[in-house]
Amino acid sequence: MERWIDYYGNVSHYLSFERGYDHLEISGMSKVEVQPRWIPPHEQSPLVRTILEQLILNHSETGLHPLEMREASPRIDHEHEAVIQYANEIFHEERPILVCLRDLLARFAEEFKFDSTATTVNSTVEEVLVNRRGVCQDFTHLAIALCRAKRIPARYVSGYLRTHPPAGKPRRRGADASHAWVSV
Repeated sequence: MERWIDYYGNVSHYLSFERGYDHLEISGMSKVEVQPRWIPPHEQSPLVRTILEQLILNHSETGLHPLEMREASPRIDHEHEAVIQYANEIFHEERPILVCLRDLLARFAEEFKFDSTATTVNSTVEEVLVNRRGVCQDFTHLAIALCRAKRIPARYVSGYLRTHPPAGKPRRRGADASHAWVSV
């Protein structure tokens, strides 16, 4: 087994088998420390222009590399004409970033429909934008493309959402499954 520190400073391991196996069990343990973050009221968040100016100075409080989160990737074409046009309707340099993001989410809620039969893992952001249907990964890819079309860094975050409904109540639809989010 190989061990290394990845690009973001995480301890990583690589394990490869040359032959088949009858049983494989991998367990892991993590300790995660979290701290509450202060988030300003939407209207008091930095302007989009300010965010873009800070990027030019390569200023990042998180230690991440935000300039790299503005580039195209295999799943995200942010240079498609329809993506750029939709992004221009939402993001303006003189608006606070959180106001823009709130508007983006509101538009998704109003204009798009969750439909697990509408897309596949190979669907493009353009197809999702045109058809206005998809699942969390589709909407996440589209949100990233819209941000990147305006040169705002955004990245894909995935995880497992585990819910604990009140006693006697059913779990929420789509809960207890893998999900996708956008980090801006």
